[in-house]
This record gives sequence, C-alpha cells and structure tokens, in this order.
Amino acid sequence: MKIHNLKHFITAVACMVLSIILLCISFSRGFNLKFIVGALLLVMLAIIDFIFSLKKGGNEVKIASLADERDLFVAMKSGRKTLQISNWIFGGLTILCIIIYGIIKQKTFIIASMVFCLAILIMFLVLLIANIYYEKHE
Repeated sequence: MKIHNLKHFITAVACMVLSIILLCISFSRGFNLKFIVGALLLVMLAIIDFIFSLKKGGNEVKIASLADERDLFVAMKSGRKTLQISNWIFGGLTILCIIIYGIIKQKTFIIASMVFCLAILIMFLVLLIANIYYEKHE
C-alpha cells in the first residue's frame, strides 16, 4: 500500500497519538467518560484519514474534471455569498454583544464579542491567504 495523500496520513497519525494520550489520561485519573469518548472519536477520524491517505486522487480532482464554466461560476458566487452572509452574522452578533454588555455590564458579552471579532479576523486572513495563493498558482 502506498500513501498518496501525505496531509491525510499526517492527520491520521496525529489523531492516533492524541487518542493514545487521551486514553492514558483517562486510565491515570480513573475512568472518565469524556476522555474515552474523545479518544474513540479521534480513532474514527484517524481511520477515515488513513483511508483517504491511501486513495489515489481526491474528490476535488474528479469534480473539477467534470465541472463546466457554469458550475465553476455558481460555486464561486455561492462561496462569495456564504462568506458575505457569515461576515454579516458575526458582525451583527459582535455589535449585539457589545450593546448587551453596555446595558448589563456582564463580562461574558464582551468576551463573546471578542470571539466574534476574532472569527471575522480569521475569515479575512484565510481569504487573503487564499487569494494570494491562487493569484500566484493559477
């Protein structure tokens, strides 16, 4: 068997290592169900990633070969609209949490607004990095 996708293989190995660590923590601290469930979920994710690492060619390559210009245009527009709507939602939630914090003065709402701002920042950085990557490689 040959590994065709190194990213999935590394992810699978990392998931197996983390599941072993969780099982060791569970056994050292006594039986704790949350560590066992976490380890089982990581083992399932590792199995899926091992399977994907052995596959030749990903689904993206198959889909890209079957797509025409209209499909690519629809995918581009829907991806752009999804990003725009999620920016509106996170921005609205940020402002709402700041307003509620101004009224109630509870720290939970200012922390939530910072989390929503961080989500917007992460989405922007991912979009910027993706744009730079595709401008150089296509």
